[in-house]
Amino acid sequence: AGGGAQSPATARCGGTRGDGTGFAGWWRQPDRRSVAGELDAACARIGESERLFTELGQHDDAADALLDAAEVLLDRGATGDPELAAERVARARSVCADLGLRDARAKMLEARVALARADARTALRLLGEVVPAAEKEGDWEVLAQALAARALAHEATGAELHARRERERAVEVLEEKAALLPPDLRSAFWSDARRAALRAHH
Repeated sequence: AGGGAQSPATARCGGTRGDGTGFAGWWRQPDRRSVAGELDAACARIGESERLFTELGQHDDAADALLDAAEVLLDRGATGDPELAAERVARARSVCADLGLRDARAKMLEARVALARADARTALRLLGEVVPAAEKEGDWEVLAQALAARALAHEATGAELHARRERERAVEVLEEKAALLPPDLRSAFWSDARRAALRAHH
């Protein structure tokens, strides 16, 4: 979804964002809230949303749900998750003949899959298409994620200077958007785990 807004699937399922507050840890724990457990539940909820959207003929929303699922799987990073994420992106492309503004996000997720497979060169090629497309569309969320992913790809190829510059650009994009928010909403903006980690690394 453009402009950093949550897609319908994520919004209706409560999302997967957060700073870790209230979790007993990362790994699944019986009768205790864990990050991995929440991600498992999010995958299930998003999968149900995708099924319902498809049945209703809401193909755009079904594609959003599939891209959401791919993102959750890549964030979870368990064995086999990159392959599952790639399958979700492929399904998004099949259920929605023209992804339109979603195409940049789909390619960004495909680049993350390539990174998970240690294929930095493919990731860089895809991200080279994503960054200008996201800039043109004004999709700052995808742009920030693409720049952060490109930093990881550069690191994987030993280009540390390029990696640092890409990470700085990603933080700049986020800081520009945060500056537009009322002061009382900025802490919530930076509580997003991915944004907080990028800012801390910077």
